[in-house]
Amino acid sequence: MNMKKATYVMGGIILLLCFLAWFQTNTITPPAEIYPRALLIITAGLTLIMLLRTIQGKSALFFEKPFENARLIQVLVVIVLTGIFILGMQFLGFYVSTFLFILFGTLYLEENISKHSVVSAIVLGLVVDGIVYVTFNVFLSVPTPVGVLI
Repeated sequence: MNMKKATYVMGGIILLLCFLAWFQTNTITPPAEIYPRALLIITAGLTLIMLLRTIQGKSALFFEKPFENARLIQVLVVIVLTGIFILGMQFLGFYVSTFLFILFGTLYLEENISKHSVVSAIVLGLVVDGIVYVTFNVFLSVPTPVGVLI
């Protein structure tokens, strides 16, 4: 099966799963169904964009050989950073660990670190922390892990 056909098949499967999951959210007590439905809408929307780009012949070359430029050391460092992130949550708390994970992970994967890339990584970490805080603590009232220090 070529890549174009595989994209159509996977896109169809994802859309079908989104459709079925949508009906499963009817059993969730309001307003708790809002978050899973929002994720389903985002997933279905991104899948439709992928399918439209494939139809137009603009599918990314990334799909041809996705790990062609990845080095084993990069993969191992990201795995180690993820482990440190998980352990760090116990001591620093979720938000500080998340910020540091995004900051160091982004800077590590950056080819040329500049002042602009450091500022971008800091802003990205703050934005992700803010979105997670609003989503879980404010909107869903779900606590995040609290560390020993924070």
